[in-house]
Amino acid sequence: MILALGALEIYVGTQILELHERGRSIGIVLAAVSAFFNLLFLFQRPFSGVIGLAIDAFIVYALVTNAEAFTP
Repeated sequence: MILALGALEIYVGTQILELHERGRSIGIVLAAVSAFFNLLFLFQRPFSGVIGLAIDAFIVYALVTNAEAFTP
C-alpha cells in the first residue's frame, strides 16, 4: 500500500512539474487526504502533525491559486 502511494506521488509530482491539470487535481486530493490524516494523529505526534499539516495546506494553496498555469 505504501509503495503504491509513493508511486502515485511520484507520478503526480511529474505531472505537476509538466503543468498538467490531471496532476494538479490529484495533487490537491492527495494533499487534502494527507492533511486529514495529520489532523487525526495531531494529538499523538503534535510537532510533526503541525508541520505536516502546514506543508499540506501550503500545497493545496499553491495548487489552487496557480490553476491558470496548468494546461487541461
